Amino acid sequence: MGQSVVCCDSKQHIRHGRSGSFRGVIGVTLAIRKPDKFREQYDKILGDFFKDVEILRKKKVYKSSEIGSLFPGRRDRVLKAYRKLARSFIKLSDVDINMYYLTLDLEELRARIASEDVKKAEELEKQGADAKLVNIYGEKGREGVKLISVNDFFAKVKEYFPIVCAWKLCSYLNVWDVQVILDGCKGEKSHAWEELVSNCTNFSIAFNGGLYNPFVSACDILVKWIDEELRESGLPLNQNALGRVLKEWNGVTDDLETEHVHIVHLSNKDLQDIQPLSKEKIDTFEHIYARHPIFFIFREEMNEKQRKEIESSPRMNRILDLIYEKDGSLLWWDPHIYTSVIAEGDVAIVFGERSSKEAEFLIKQGQYPIKTIKAENI
Repeated sequence: MGQSVVCCDSKQHIRHGRSGSFRGVIGVTLAIRKPDKFREQYDKILGDFFKDVEILRKKKVYKSSEIGSLFPGRRDRVLKAYRKLARSFIKLSDVDINMYYLTLDLEELRARIASEDVKKAEELEKQGADAKLVNIYGEKGREGVKLISVNDFFAKVKEYFPIVCAWKLCSYLNVWDVQVILDGCKGEKSHAWEELVSNCTNFSIAFNGGLYNPFVSACDILVKWIDEELRESGLPLNQNALGRVLKEWNGVTDDLETEHVHIVHLSNKDLQDIQPLSKEKIDTFEHIYARHPIFFIFREEMNEKQRKEIESSPRMNRILDLIYEKDGSLLWWDPHIYTSVIAEGDVAIVFGERSSKEAEFLIKQGQYPIKTIKAENI
């Protein structure tokens, strides 16, 4: 894996106050120049962390919510854990950290609409958070223009913000010959999506990647740490606050070299690249870019109950470690979606007689080059 890696994860940042709720979206993109070295560094960071907190490490890779669940009811220890891991990631060499955050200037949006229709100015003020200020489906030649509220817009963008962040970095640097690895995203197509998948020479999606992919996991932990730090300290989501947290935070980042940490604000000027272009979803298209080898989990019963049982079992940790070792991805088998996605080297993990027969049927058809592994043997 010599090629540099760009990976990203994101989350919606929500703050509730007396005057209402504030919404934004934050994302962390890592540009990793030596991915093999990073995997070794990640393993050591996690190993040192679990040794320090005196908790048994049950698998190679952890997402932020799993780290948090190690300390139930102890928010102080959870934040301390995020800080320790974030500090370790920031200290790594050969890794650039790019922090993107999206907020909108509502007054400018109101003024733009009011300038087109003077009578609307007062009406927009009365509507408050429900005011329809953001234009979507607005590119020439696309579906008809539609205005939606800022809250509705953020609800859409949060589903695919990692795509926006990865695209922003690659387009800014004009570097497309890197591995771009993202967690699963969904929602409607944007200019960022179309340009990223058109220009990037090695784009893949590691579904549920925070569970087994160290690159995605590191992004997930960093973005969770930033979100929690802002929330606990009462700082707003802006350039100054993020600069304090990422570069000057007492006992966390104030003594670190942070020239490789960059903070980028996305705002009204970026809407044309971020807004949905049409109602066409990326959900089905993203499976084309699934990271191979894919480990498909074939359940005995196609229901959420059995999925949760498998996810909470010790065997699942061994499955995730296997995916980590093979640098692949994970999908829960659905014959209506994934038959066309199977490629040479992909694996069917079966949990019983029914799922074994389903996998065998695919293999016998001849056009599905998939290997079968019994879960009990992992």
